[in-house]
Amino acid sequence: MKIEKKTMNEAKQWLGYRGLFRRWVITTFMSDEEYDVIEAHKKEIYQMPVLNTFSVSGVPDSLLEKLVDHLTLTGHVVK
Repeated sequence: MKIEKKTMNEAKQWLGYRGLFRRWVITTFMSDEEYDVIEAHKKEIYQMPVLNTFSVSGVPDSLLEKLVDHLTLTGHVVK
């Protein structure tokens, strides 16, 4: 299901508060190498709402979107 860009950006921004960042959870849909990138930038991920941003330097948007798709409880608006 394709969600709107604005909705995805808001979901990415709040990942730190909506996701469970544990290797044993995340590596069910991400590789260990991808998780290492997330782990290395966890502090910045938690700072996204404070900084009013939806991206983190050094973390590909595709990884953040993968977290939204598989880890968070977010609503999807279907058109």
